[in-house]
Amino acid sequence: MEQRPLKLKQLIESKIVDIETAFKYIHSDMRIVTAMAACEPRSFFTHLHQYISELENIRVYCANPSDEFPCFDPNTDLTGKLELLVMFLTSAIRKGQGNNRIH
Repeated sequence: MEQRPLKLKQLIESKIVDIETAFKYIHSDMRIVTAMAACEPRSFFTHLHQYISELENIRVYCANPSDEFPCFDPNTDLTGKLELLVMFLTSAIRKGQGNNRIH
């Protein structure tokens, strides 16, 4: 019997994973590019600082973060663990610039 292709909605839903599963795919020396605006990965940015505690040299490329997520907080010690490369230095993350993490 020939298998019918999944409908688009089913295909998309089959690719969605919870945040804990998503972070299992991240490892040291990895570069990550995120979406922006309505597609901004808010849960990713909210939990990033917790999940990379055992990792090193993670580079995240993003456009213009809309909120002061914990990973952008200059008081969170992520030295050698996280580098954030932003396209636009928004007011939400400007205070974190200059601490050798946000560029």
